[in-house]
Amino acid sequence: MRAYRHFTLALLACTTTWLAAPATLAGPVDELVAQVSAATYRHYLDDLLYTHMGQSRGYGPEHDLARQNIFDHFQSLGLSTSLEPFEYGGTYYNVVGVHEGYVRPEQIYIVGAHFDSANTPGADDNGSGTACVMELARVIASHRFEATIVLVAFDREEQGLYGSKAYAQSHSGDDIRGMISTDMIAFNPDGANRASIYGRTSSDPCKQALGDALTQWTGIEPIYHGSMDRSDHAPFEWEGFEAALLIEDEWGSNPHYHRSTDSVDTLDYIDYDFAADMTRGVLGWLATAATPIDAVLAGPVPGIAGQMNQWTITGATPDSRTYFVYSMANGSREVPGCPGVMVEMAAPIIAGSIMTDANGDGTFARFVPAGASGRSIGLQAVQPTSCKISNADWHQFE
Repeated sequence: MRAYRHFTLALLACTTTWLAAPATLAGPVDELVAQVSAATYRHYLDDLLYTHMGQSRGYGPEHDLARQNIFDHFQSLGLSTSLEPFEYGGTYYNVVGVHEGYVRPEQIYIVGAHFDSANTPGADDNGSGTACVMELARVIASHRFEATIVLVAFDREEQGLYGSKAYAQSHSGDDIRGMISTDMIAFNPDGANRASIYGRTSSDPCKQALGDALTQWTGIEPIYHGSMDRSDHAPFEWEGFEAALLIEDEWGSNPHYHRSTDSVDTLDYIDYDFAADMTRGVLGWLATAATPIDAVLAGPVPGIAGQMNQWTITGATPDSRTYFVYSMANGSREVPGCPGVMVEMAAPIIAGSIMTDANGDGTFARFVPAGASGRSIGLQAVQPTSCKISNADWHQFE
């Protein structure tokens, strides 16, 4: 213990300050939310989901064509994409895209929407929610997260939640930490900018976090309600998971609900900016929960006190000075000069630095004193000039 304390004090004497970066840089979740585009959202809704007058994703030919477009979209972005079958008087499929986490991949956050319609173009019900899921896929695909994100386009919701029931039941053993169903998110009468959030009392943490995200990243006012088992969040609640429905506040007064006029061709109907904001709120919830990381820190090797240990960093900013901070205390602290960028430890101490190579990779080596044996110590990489960080790697040294 004395040796470890001496080691700590020595480091404090050498480097006790953080290097500052420009204070105008946004946090990692802010940067992700800012990437949501009303134009690309509109492209998915208008061009890939067969939402024009006379088209149908119920049992019409456009149903399978839309499913294929969603599959191709997920796959083109590099998500682990599959069709998960279920039975409803025949075989139907949920389209599933998995973006595996780098630190706690067993923990899962899900956003889903049903892509089938009530034998209508289904622009709002539920092309709008499906386009949200497709836009989420586009934004998250090029970023790393600590936890796993699963995006699902469910089928046969209109007949009784058959797709989501099948998925929730077959994944009941997964560590699902939260699920959001986006269902009818593009009708905004009188520009009121309100959204309803439904779910059981047991889902209140998930509901509140989603509402907080809407408040933080959009101008939409969240309105909280109790249970409503009429959308794809419900089967997840039935399996004991926290889940919530995000839906336009005046969905019951939608004059085009389940009608042939539920189409992008109907004048003054679909509010693309409102739908894009709904998407931003969902992404704010999702990214906050799954935790974005800019680089992956792995190690230590051999993980034994009293020896030289090595950590590797991959995917950081190339040719950049990278600092490594450590702590024995859980908590968080904002990186000075990087608003919203938090290291996942209290009282971090700089252990040293390296320059990453042209690929953004590098190796950090330090002697760990014998007094650290049996202690859990966290290490995290910080690039102050770009405000990029790695995951926090916690290890109990032998």
